[in-house]
Amino acid sequence: MANDEAVTTTTSSSLQDGSGSNSTTTVAPIPSAVNTTQSTYTVNVTSNAPNIPKLEGQANYASWKVGLRACLMLEGLFGYVEGQLPLDTVTDRLKDQAAQAKITLAVQPQCYVHVKNATTSKEIWDNLHQAYEGRSMATKFELQRILFNSKQDDHPSMELYITHVLETVQKLADMGKIIDDDDVAFVSSMGYPRIMRTW
Repeated sequence: MANDEAVTTTTSSSLQDGSGSNSTTTVAPIPSAVNTTQSTYTVNVTSNAPNIPKLEGQANYASWKVGLRACLMLEGLFGYVEGQLPLDTVTDRLKDQAAQAKITLAVQPQCYVHVKNATTSKEIWDNLHQAYEGRSMATKFELQRILFNSKQDDHPSMELYITHVLETVQKLADMGKIIDDDDVAFVSSMGYPRIMRTW
């Protein structure tokens, strides 16, 4: 008899009344060239897409990456996305496919061109990084211009103004341009209305 691996997949689904149900399906044995015994793997698959705003392109890539990374880490899948975990077993390959699905469901259709031909979650992640990270000098200069010309008067509240400054600083950091805390505080204070300044 050929060497076999049986794969058992447990799918969790939520009902409208808030209760949960699990169904277990055993897939036909998969030939294996390594084992002489039959092994059973159980993989939990969550059917829901990540609960974060979908990737639209370069404009929201930085915040999208942080949110999706957290989702993948919670499910124990980010190691495959980073390429730190091998794809040697059936379980590993199933988990990598789950990571691929999670990423694909978290992007808008216009981003599919960077996803559709990839064969691993790492390849998808790297493709999106290369497409949207925006490491060009022009983009970096534009972000710095936006940061240094930010004014509190251009925002409905002080909270939204500070959020805008910090988000711009984070985008620059993602591109390798680090703005230290003293400079962030200085830039923020320069955007205050003159009546609020203490100097």
